[in-house]
Amino acid sequence: MSVQVKAAPATTEKPCLAKCEEVNGETECTFIVRRDVFASELGYFTFEGEDGDCGGTNPTIGKRKESRSFSFHFEDNNSLI
Repeated sequence: MSVQVKAAPATTEKPCLAKCEEVNGETECTFIVRRDVFASELGYFTFEGEDGDCGGTNPTIGKRKESRSFSFHFEDNNSLI
């Protein structure tokens, strides 16, 4: 008896990759994170990566395997004053 099982991907959406650059021989990857205060009562976070806006309020994000450093850069650009 032979059984073949195919694992279904959790999502068909491609991940939004972090913007990576070489710094002192190491690959560092970063996302720009902002809070959209008008998206809901409490606001939602938005992400910007390698190709710009990751889209939506819950994007699938990822990084390259070879990168050792991974960070989020939070920008406060939503002041209402």
